[in-house]
Amino acid sequence: MSIPTKQLQKLQIQGRMPTTRSQARREQREQTPDPSSTQGMEQEIGIEESGASGGKGSGPSVSSSTSPENQNIRGSSGIVYDSRQLSPASKSRAIEGMKADVDVGQCREINGYYAFELHERASVRVGPPEGPYATPTCSCTDFHDRGSACKHIYWLLDHLRLVQSYQNTSVPVLVGNGSVQYAPSAFEYIASCGLDRLSKRLGWPTQQRDPPSFAARRDQVQDMLSVFDSSGLLPEEYKPETFTNITGVPLSGEECYVASELERTLVNLAMNDDAVFKALREVVPPGLCALVYIAKLKHRAQSAIAKLDEYCTHGPPDNNRTPTDVAWCARSLRALVVQTSKCLNSRAPLPAEVSSRAAGFLTELLQLICTRNKDVYEDIDWVRETPEHESEANRNLYVYLIGNPPHSSGLSAPKQDHFVIDVLRGFPPATISQLTEKLEGIFEAISDHGAPEGYVQALDQLIERLEGATASSVSGQKRRRVG
Repeated sequence: MSIPTKQLQKLQIQGRMPTTRSQARREQREQTPDPSSTQGMEQEIGIEESGASGGKGSGPSVSSSTSPENQNIRGSSGIVYDSRQLSPASKSRAIEGMKADVDVGQCREINGYYAFELHERASVRVGPPEGPYATPTCSCTDFHDRGSACKHIYWLLDHLRLVQSYQNTSVPVLVGNGSVQYAPSAFEYIASCGLDRLSKRLGWPTQQRDPPSFAARRDQVQDMLSVFDSSGLLPEEYKPETFTNITGVPLSGEECYVASELERTLVNLAMNDDAVFKALREVVPPGLCALVYIAKLKHRAQSAIAKLDEYCTHGPPDNNRTPTDVAWCARSLRALVVQTSKCLNSRAPLPAEVSSRAAGFLTELLQLICTRNKDVYEDIDWVRETPEHESEANRNLYVYLIGNPPHSSGLSAPKQDHFVIDVLRGFPPATISQLTEKLEGIFEAISDHGAPEGYVQALDQLIERLEGATASSVSGQKRRRVG
């Protein structure tokens, strides 16, 4: 069975909201000149080919134009960078770094960030947006004396992109702190490629991490194989009989064989042979496992809504199964939101695509709930016994989850104070800034429908945080607020 990448593509967020400041910001970015549309770009940059052949110093050299209108430099990766935001000193260090001969002693992942130990007695560290290495740091004297990116950081930023062609059509802009605008951050880029694959392609030695414990490896194998399951089972639900019977006693190659059972044989091999485990991990990396997990949660959310609609149309089932009414649906959706949060936390660090896909799923779910502000039993065609003292929440999915959620201790999942919003607030702004328009639309909807003041404020603060992250390109309009 092939990896379900085609199914993952269906997770793309659909629909277009009315024009807002977020859309204006995006249109403004799209007006940035496309380097591929300028045929004379290489001449303006002043790229010169080195006459040397072979050795470390061969390849394109780095130079820049003196024109104030187009000061660009090209790195060894072949990518053209806009250096206009750099000071003269920073630009000199960028050019020096991008043409330098630097050897990597080893690279490794430590506590969620990446460390690159260079033979020049320098260590460059790159981390997630919310951590201490959100902008790359270096242990060299130049970085500590100047407080801005050194030649080692610029060298690393450029060489990382030798692994994969640059996909953004806008010219990436170098910033003095060692970040790059109009491009994935260095951390996101490393996470998306995978440090092992990246270091292997570049010939950089990696520090081998301690092998996972027996239980950890078993969980990882179960996670990888569940990707191929088309019935929607999550890793913890996938063929428990196969994995609970693993004893942990080392097996030889012959002992791994299970007659007529290819999957159990593969499980035994992956548990006992490091080479097989590593090969399987390369085919099914952690990012893919997370994407499939989010896809399955999204499908379950859609199924829960569909079952509520079916219950409202046809009435309770003939057997003794639990009725899929409003309360059942709300508990199911709340549990899925909690599972999404746990998935992200337990699998960190993850590529930006995974976080963006998860945030998109949660935002779409919140949009859908905003369309469900109605009494589901108002127009039913079957006779329903109305429970005594039935609350409005048990007849209205929006009220149950957002408008006036019941404070019942019988929920099957930990109750979120602010449905979906609590989880979205945990994302770095750069990961979900593209969802600002949708969140503004949700803000308008809950303002019209009515919601607890705390929920409205939580959403308002989230939107302001996202707008603050891109304040330099905001037009300054004010969103309508609830008085």
